[in-house]
Amino acid sequence: MKYSLNPKACIESLNETIYGYARRVNPNVFSITCETPYIYSKTLEDNTPSGTKLKDLYLSMIRMITPIARLVETIVKKLIPYIDEKSPYLLEAKEYMLGWGNKLEPLRRRVIIGKEHERESSKAEEFDVVIVKSLWSTLLKIGIALRLISKCGKKYLNVNINEATEDLTSTFEGLYSKLTHYDIRYVSLKNQVAIQFHTILLTIKHALNY
Repeated sequence: MKYSLNPKACIESLNETIYGYARRVNPNVFSITCETPYIYSKTLEDNTPSGTKLKDLYLSMIRMITPIARLVETIVKKLIPYIDEKSPYLLEAKEYMLGWGNKLEPLRRRVIIGKEHERESSKAEEFDVVIVKSLWSTLLKIGIALRLISKCGKKYLNVNINEATEDLTSTFEGLYSKLTHYDIRYVSLKNQVAIQFHTILLTIKHALNY
C-alpha cells in the first residue's frame, strides 16, 4: 500500500480465508497448508550471483505482464454478466483476474523507489522471477481465462468469443514456447496429490495422538 497510487487496489479480492470463517464457527479449529510446486529446477538451489540486478528482472517482468493482464482482465469483465454467479470458473476468474493489472503498478513503484531490489540477484532468484513469476504464473492465469471462455456460448453483445479465444491462445502459446527453452521438470499431479494426502494422514495421526 505504501507504494500504491490507489491503496484500495492492493486489497482487491482479498477476502476471508476458509480458516478465518471456520474459526468463527469453532474457535478450536486448526488449519494446515500444503503447497506443492508445479515445476522444479536445480537452478532453484543455486545461490551464486546471476550478473543481473533484482530490480531489472522485476521491471522486465512487469513490462511483459502488464499488457497481458489488461487484455485478460478486459475480456473477463465483459464475460462476467453472462456467467452463472455460482460457477466455480467465474469465482476463480474473479479471484485471480480482477485487479491483476492494478497490482502490478504498486509493485513497479516499490521496485523503483525501494532499496531492497538494488542488489544483484542469485541464479535461483533469477529463475523465480523470469520463469515462475513471469512465464509460469502468467500461463496459469491465461489458462483460467480460457477455461472460463470455454464455458461460454459463441455470441455475446459486447465480446467476440472466437476473437477472445484466439488472442489468449496465441498469447499462451507464445509464452509456453519461451518456457520450453528452459531446463525445468514438471511435478506430476499424481505426486502432488500424494504429498497432500500424506500430509492429511500425518495430521490426523497427530490429532488422534494429541
